Amino acid sequence: MLKKILFLFTLLFFYAAAQGQQDIYLKKIDSLKQAFSKTKTDTTKVNQLNAISRLSAGINDAENGKAYAEKAFAFATKINWSKGIVQSYISMAGQPGADVAGLLNKALSEALKGDDKLLTASVYQMLASTVNDTGKKIQYFGKALECYKQADNYRLYAKILPQIAYAYETQGLFFEAIDYRMQSIKIAEKNNDIVGQINANRFLGLTYLSKGDKAKALHYYLATIALMKQDANKASAIFMSDIHKETGKIYLDQKEYNKALIYFKDALKYSSEDKYIYAQIDVLPYISKTYQELGNEQEAQLYFDKAKQLTDVMPLSMNKILGCSSVAGAAFESGNYQVALKYYQAMLDIMGQFRKSGQDFMQIYLIANSGLGKAYLVLAKQQGNNKELLLKSISCLKKIAPVYAQTNSINDLKECYQQLAEAYELTGQYSESVAAYKDFIIYKDSLTSMERENAFVKKEAEFEYTQKEILLKAGQKAALDKEQTNRNYAFAGIGVLLLITGGAGVAYSRKRKDNRTIAAEKKRSDDLLLNILPAEVAEELKVKGEASAQYYDQVSIIFTDFVGFTKLSEKFSPEELIGELNYCFKAFDNIVTKYNIEKIKTIGDSYMAVSGLPGKNADHAKNAVEAAVEMRNFITNYKIERQAQGKVYFEMRTGINSGNVVAGIVGIKKFAYDVWGDAVNIASRMESNGVAGKINITESTFNLVKDDYETHYRGELDAKGKGLINMYFVERK
Repeated sequence: MLKKILFLFTLLFFYAAAQGQQDIYLKKIDSLKQAFSKTKTDTTKVNQLNAISRLSAGINDAENGKAYAEKAFAFATKINWSKGIVQSYISMAGQPGADVAGLLNKALSEALKGDDKLLTASVYQMLASTVNDTGKKIQYFGKALECYKQADNYRLYAKILPQIAYAYETQGLFFEAIDYRMQSIKIAEKNNDIVGQINANRFLGLTYLSKGDKAKALHYYLATIALMKQDANKASAIFMSDIHKETGKIYLDQKEYNKALIYFKDALKYSSEDKYIYAQIDVLPYISKTYQELGNEQEAQLYFDKAKQLTDVMPLSMNKILGCSSVAGAAFESGNYQVALKYYQAMLDIMGQFRKSGQDFMQIYLIANSGLGKAYLVLAKQQGNNKELLLKSISCLKKIAPVYAQTNSINDLKECYQQLAEAYELTGQYSESVAAYKDFIIYKDSLTSMERENAFVKKEAEFEYTQKEILLKAGQKAALDKEQTNRNYAFAGIGVLLLITGGAGVAYSRKRKDNRTIAAEKKRSDDLLLNILPAEVAEELKVKGEASAQYYDQVSIIFTDFVGFTKLSEKFSPEELIGELNYCFKAFDNIVTKYNIEKIKTIGDSYMAVSGLPGKNADHAKNAVEAAVEMRNFITNYKIERQAQGKVYFEMRTGINSGNVVAGIVGIKKFAYDVWGDAVNIASRMESNGVAGKINITESTFNLVKDDYETHYRGELDAKGKGLINMYFVERK
């Protein structure tokens, strides 16, 4: 849904700005050609040639675009101007049909030779746009950010943050996206950049809306409107119209119809000029729906008819397609399926004409066919399972399923196969219906795959931990049994030897030997006990036969886990997997021991430790952060080592929280030392909402370490029963 929202939003503004752009570009090209003939400076000539190349690409003149880029490259190479060579590669990459990734990598190699951080950053940014893999995209963006930071250019640094946020959003990683949106706001506020604040607040609202938090989305939309009213010159009329419309939609969803009507009508007011007809068409159906909800059918019909009239009279253009989409969607929601069919089909008809000029917009194709498929299906059922309409529905839905699969649009695939299964069943094509229904189930399950994976991993890990604990206890019991047996033998031997005349010396020797055996076995037993319990608790257990629970008011809890562990584990044999976990966890054990931190347990790929118990430690938070940094660094270095060998590697998330806990022994049979309390649950949430390679801490930990470490605010976590909790990334200074 997020991709569709952003796609239509971007498309709307792109085509609004594109009116008359070709004429402007042609005039600029002529001007540059005239200037070139008079220019004497070689570097300026390279810049002019590159400018002509890019403008040519902007009007789809591929032949001239390529020719001028090659001339620029030849000129730059001749004068050995590295920056010009980089710019020429970029110009070549911008031409239709070019090997974009290959040319940009050449540009990067050249840029890295020089010391122009801004140019290098721009190439990294462009490379990010060429890859679909989110991890790789974010990696390129991260390198661009570092370059902008080194160049001390806050403006460009701030501009790239929304792109990183969007990359995370498309993967459903909203906490990470919110972090970067928040950074944008803070930078804009710090530099009194009103436009930056407006954009950052608006998109943060959209992020929260995509996350499903409409209350937060409304908060940031209203903040955006307040900023725009603070300086009306900082926002265009079309932007004002759109943000008022989005705010009205939230009020409409919350059933606050009168407030919704105010914002929708404000949106209509801002888009009242003829050049913004497409924006009027977009908001009119919402006004119609609001009146419908208020029971005013006359006004509802009036505004809906106005939307249809404006759409019908618009000339053929992308804006007309967007208008058709708005009317079709509104008609479908209100149950007017014949009207919906008319305008969804109009979208495809208009798009067909654009295809002839080389413009092909797959997202519009998907929206239109999806709408047609749904509308035909509903109408078919209303008309007693009309077979002709059902077959039309199947035809439309079959067109879009492969595209959704290719783009990994899980939610769209789920809906598509659900509708296909129903349509096939109603036409009597039962085998096809069953196949489609199976696909529906698969994609339905995939929507909650992250939650299911986490739950499965935890259950699997708990089972594995229980099995390990059983083995540990069995080993401990065997050691104790052996100790008792040795004692029995010793006592029996002593008794017999005392009865044997002249055996005193032998008895004495045997007793010393048995005592040494008993001591050795006792030490083994104690060591085994200390392996699962803190020393103080183990001593109390040996003396009293039990250990009481203790309250600790200041500790820091560390949680780690490996990202995507379940899927990664499929690439290892059982022996390799255990070996890898053991290798990593042994290193963790050594690190936490170094900082006097108590390891609590491992659950599958998760590792838990607590700093500040059983002995109190004023530096518990600092020790926890230091240990976490070393653990993270160990995994990072190990990752690099395995990458170099072409092997599968782990990446780790880490979460830390400081607070109070209760600690003690669980059970009387398979007992284990554990800790409880909200502080533990919140630490676990910090880890699960963290980022690979980062250490995510709560505000309580932040307050204890902020003077000694670099910290970086990343947004709020809504913890059930605890409210909003601020999160921070932490690193050594």
